[in-house]
Parts: sequence; structure tokens; C-alpha cells
Amino acid sequence: MCPSTTPICCAYEAILGPGSLRISYRCSDGNYNVECPSGGTHLGHAIVSIEENNPPNMTAINNTLTGCGLPSINPTIVNDPQNPPGPSPDNNGEPDLDLVVLGAALPKNASLALVNTGGDIFDALQLAAQQCGVILSNDPAPGTTSSSASRGPNFPSGGCIISVSYGSPEQFDSTMVGGQNVLVSNSQEASDLLADLADLGVIVVVAAGDTGSGGCLSTGQSTATGLTPTYPASDPSALAVGGTQWATSANGPYQPGVNYTPIVWKSANAGASSRCSNFQVNGQPASPGAGGGGISSVFPAISAQESITAQAYPTFPRNRMVPDVAALAGTPGYAMFMTNPQTGQLGWSVDAGTSAAAPSVAAGIANINAILSARGLGPISNGGGTLDVHTVMYSPAYQSSLTDITIGDNSLFGLTMNGIVGWSAMTGFDMTSGMGVPNFGVLANALVGSSGRSAALAPLSSHQTSSVQLLGGGVRLDTSAPSTPAQLLPVQSPKANAA
Repeated sequence: MCPSTTPICCAYEAILGPGSLRISYRCSDGNYNVECPSGGTHLGHAIVSIEENNPPNMTAINNTLTGCGLPSINPTIVNDPQNPPGPSPDNNGEPDLDLVVLGAALPKNASLALVNTGGDIFDALQLAAQQCGVILSNDPAPGTTSSSASRGPNFPSGGCIISVSYGSPEQFDSTMVGGQNVLVSNSQEASDLLADLADLGVIVVVAAGDTGSGGCLSTGQSTATGLTPTYPASDPSALAVGGTQWATSANGPYQPGVNYTPIVWKSANAGASSRCSNFQVNGQPASPGAGGGGISSVFPAISAQESITAQAYPTFPRNRMVPDVAALAGTPGYAMFMTNPQTGQLGWSVDAGTSAAAPSVAAGIANINAILSARGLGPISNGGGTLDVHTVMYSPAYQSSLTDITIGDNSLFGLTMNGIVGWSAMTGFDMTSGMGVPNFGVLANALVGSSGRSAALAPLSSHQTSSVQLLGGGVRLDTSAPSTPAQLLPVQSPKANAA
């Protein structure tokens, strides 16, 4: 069933290979090369990945995909002409991870683009909006907002999804004005544009960050004085994605071939950059990682979450809380075929971080939309209504389509808020994993079923059942899957949701 002789491509036991990722989105019935989803007429839709100072290595990306028997990809790559991107060692490998995750499960009739800027998130969002076919009337004069945005003739009929794996602590993106915490100018421009894109239905999926509940001491900046989420994940118009990992218990490591439990992603040495210089293990500098989350000091709660978050955190202000959902960010990690920076030799690497979680959710939603459009239904979007992405993820009608994460925490730095040191997972919504991990196949069936149409997808085989649950949780791994190679490059988190 696995199209490749390379075991890591389809293995489930120690690393998530592209083949496993592809089938986890219900892209095939055991044949990894089947376009996903099969059947019906799929409306054209677009997926855009945002990068900052980070060009993709298309050779490494397509070596990973084709080496695993999957089609190569040829995304449109746009470099910012106004703010030309330069090299960024801290974020090295980010676009490769993003495009492998998106490319492994690219839906039928979907276009894929990558925009790369040397500017800030506002500049990147403008480029991404243009790739979505959005016309920005006041763009791109510095210091102005896109107060007039509209769908141009090239806006895809099936919608557009933007994936963002970057951000910084909200405290560093805001300031006090007249006793109120507000965004600084460039972040406010980004927020205005995000609101415009939401009005047009564009979904912007944003990684919640790898610095847990906050407090990272970044290079050239002071440490946060309390718990803080990252921006733009905390923006009301964004779908914020936290991180999970697999374990046999709250503190136990992942063990191949046994029952696993999805818990909150947290690692004392995740292989991320050393941007958090105030974190040590046994007196030595370390590179921690944990799924980001927290309560915004700038934005009020979005309507879809207000009653749910008020019930979960009754003593806290009615402000925006993140993440909204979560996906795999830690152990067992994502497979990448790349050059070892120490030896210069090609080999398999294990990547981690909410950088992978965000595009995996973007790909999952894109596949749901392809299934919906193939049955004559409208897509999940970001413009309000019953198929608004936040409404769907927070709706009680679809909660059985998400795996609730109830074990773990995202505290890394010991900072407190109202006596709380970080955030802990609990039943229902929490600020570590939001509403849980979406099971996209189940959610697609539920959405189609709620429309009165017939079931969207055929029943799964036992082989597929393990595969589909890879990003979610609670099943025994497929022990018949091939074992992965023993020699892997170190785990690394190439992105850095940090300043």
C-alpha cells in the first residue's frame, strides 16, 4: 500500500511521514496517489503560505514528497518587491516544512502559493491577499490600512485560506494609550487587513506560537512581564492553532506500537532557536517549546467563543482567548528530507512546532471545502453565518468531530496571571488546545449530513482508521506499519513565533 521503498514515508510508529499525513485527510482509500478528495466537481480554491525572509528549498520539498511516492508541487512563489526578503538563519527551514505539510494533502483543483517578505506581517498579508485575488484599494502606501478591499475577478470560487507560522508576544505588539491597551501602528494595520479579509470570507490560520503561555526573553527585547499570547494568533479574525504531542501518559514519552494519548505539546528542549535566553535546563541554555495560548489584553472575545470561554474561565475578563483549535506539533514530529547543516549530507529530519500544526489545519479545512463543493455545498469561510470557521469549530453540533485534549500544560517560564502559572488542559475549551484537535474526515461528514445530503465519505478500513487519527488522538498505532530508520537528524523547530 505504501508507494515508496523508504519506510519513513508511510510509518506511523516514530515519525509522521508525508504518506501518513496525506491519508490522514481522507485523501485516498489506501492508495497514496489518489487525488483528494475523489469524486464530484471541486470548485477552484487557493492556499497561500506566508514567510518572512525565508525562501523555500524546492529541491528538498519535492525530494520529500516524491521520495514518498507523492506528486511534486510547483507553487507560485512571490518575493516582496517593496521589501525584498533576505536570509534568516533563525527561521531556516520554515517554508520547507509549510509546503511539505500543505503539499502532502493538497486538495484537487487547489492552487498553492508562497509569499516571502523582508517586511512585517502587514506587508506579508498584503502579498497573500493579492494571491487570493483580493483587490486592496488603499494598498500599499505605508501607514495606511486597506479600508476598501474587494474580491477581484481572480478570487477563487471555492475560497482562499492563508497559513501563517509567524508571530510575536502580544505585549511587544501593543502599548498603553489613555489607559487602554492598543496595538502599535504596524500591527494595527495588519489587524485592519485581517478584518477586511474576514469580511471577504478568507480564512487566515495562524500558529499560536512555540513559547507556551508566554515570558520568552527574546534577543533585543525585554521579557514579557506576565502571561501573553502571540500576535497575530490573538487577532479576532484569525483561527489560532495550538500544539499537541503523543504520549502514553501526561509525563511519559511516546512509545511506538502502544496506545497513545494526545496531550498538550511541551518540551524542555524542542530544538527551536535559542531566542528564549531566559530558559535553562540543569543550568544550561535550552531551547524550549510549548503550544502557545492565553488571553488577549487588546481584543474582546469573539462572539463564537464568548459563552464557552466565560464558562471555562469565569473570573477572567471577556477577552479573546487562544488557541481556537490544536494539531500535532511535537512527538512524533513531521518527516523532512533535507541537508544536514553540520555534515552537508542528505537525510531524514524530524520537524516540530506549531509551524507544522497551522498548515496541517489549513490543509484539513481546504480538503473539507473540496468535499463540500463536490456536493454542491458552500465552503467553510470566515465571513459569518453557519459555515463561519469559528462558528463551526465552537459549535456544540460539531464537537464530536474534535478530540478534546485534557492532559498537559503550556507553562515554560513561571510567570503568573491572577495566581495562575501558565495554562492547563481541561475538559472543554482551554488556553492550551482550544476546542481540541479537528478530525477533518468526521467533520466533513457532519457538515454534509447537516445539509441533508448523503454521507460525504465511505467507511474507513482498519488500516485507514489509524491513519486518520494521526493528528487527533486516542487510538493504538498501526504496528504493522514499517519501522522508521534508526538514524535521523535532530528534532528541530525551524520556525519561530517570536520577535
